[in-house]
Amino acid sequence: MQLSFFILFFFSKKKKCESDERTKKGYQMQKEEIEKQIREVDNDVKELELQQQSDVSTIQFLQQQISTKEQQIEDLAKIPERLKQEEAQREAEFQQKIKELEDDSNNSFQEQLIKINKEKDILTKEIKVCFFVCLHGGKKLLEGSKASIYTVRLNRLNKQNFNRLHNPGMN
Repeated sequence: MQLSFFILFFFSKKKKCESDERTKKGYQMQKEEIEKQIREVDNDVKELELQQQSDVSTIQFLQQQISTKEQQIEDLAKIPERLKQEEAQREAEFQQKIKELEDDSNNSFQEQLIKINKEKDILTKEIKVCFFVCLHGGKKLLEGSKASIYTVRLNRLNKQNFNRLHNPGMN
């Protein structure tokens, strides 16, 4: 019985060893399969991380582009207002220059008119003197030559004065 016990014991040990080895192999295969799945998951995670990083970079770039475009739109929207202001400023400057030119022209015109009127008054007085002298027995020379010269000058001044008053841009 001892032998049979020993044989039984040996076979049971052998079976147990074989069973342990199969279990070990099973665990090893399971471990390898799990490690393979872990590597696949790790690769998937790395791909997703790279994709996420790429997406974040793209989002940042697009946000920067949006910001730039919004700034450009704001700048473009300000252009009409700026142009209106510049046009109003130029128009005011233009009107000021026109007024200054008109004032200068009027002042110059007024000065010329005053000068012409003074000259006319002087000539009128000289003609009156000449006629007075002529009417009261003055010299015939004064009556003929100087009076006609003064008359011609007076008529010329009256004509110039008339033209300047009625056609200010011509002279």
